[in-house]
Order: sequence, then C-alpha cells, then structure tokens
Amino acid sequence: MSQLIARLDSSDPDFDAAFARLLVSPAESDSALAETVSSIIAAVAVEGDAALLRFTNQFDGRALSDPANFRVSPSALVSALQAIDPAVRVALEHARPESAIFMSGSWAKAGSTATMRAACWGSVSRRWTG
Repeated sequence: MSQLIARLDSSDPDFDAAFARLLVSPAESDSALAETVSSIIAAVAVEGDAALLRFTNQFDGRALSDPANFRVSPSALVSALQAIDPAVRVALEHARPESAIFMSGSWAKAGSTATMRAACWGSVSRRWTG
C-alpha cells in the first residue's frame, strides 16, 4: 500500500528533493492519469449523458441507467450537510466564495491566465480562452 501522507523532516539530507517531489501534481507526473482524464473529457464531449452514466457506474460503483438519476434529492442533500464534520464545513464555506471568484472568469480577459496559491501542489492556474 502506498503512503497517503508524506512525512518530511527538514533535517533529512534528502529533504529538498522529497519536498520538490511533493509539490508535483499527480496529473503532471503521471502520463497515464493525464491520458485517462483526457479520454474521459473527450468521451463526455462527444457522448454527453451516456458517457457520464458509463463513467459514474465505472468509477463510483453505481448502477444508474437514466441521467435523471444524477439528481440528488433535497433530503439526501440535507442529510449529507448534517453529516459533515463542523470543521470541514467551515473550511468548505470559507473556500467556496474564493473558488467561485477564481473560476468565474468574469474579471478575466480571453487569453489571460490566473494563478492562485493552493495548499496541495503549490498553485492552480486557469487559462481563459473565450
């Protein structure tokens, strides 16, 4: 089993190299992952809901047969919200407006790139094309 959380000690001789590896996004370092994601995006662009059904069933272990089943009932949403750890909910509520501003693109010009510091892999960028 691979280690999910890297433990680094700044006094270790290989700390700089280990830290540099930690900052590399898995998508940047795993060409098979990038190819898989690209093929999923292409399939959804061409096939629409049929591809969404297939991938939902494949990756989420579901057995959906109708795109209408993608909808989550209001009661299930309320139950899920109530089940969230309060600290996680506070973090999500804090991140939501910042994410919305970053992803909205309302302030971005076509061809521009926005970069935002991110906790996981250093930064997240989005390029606006239209």
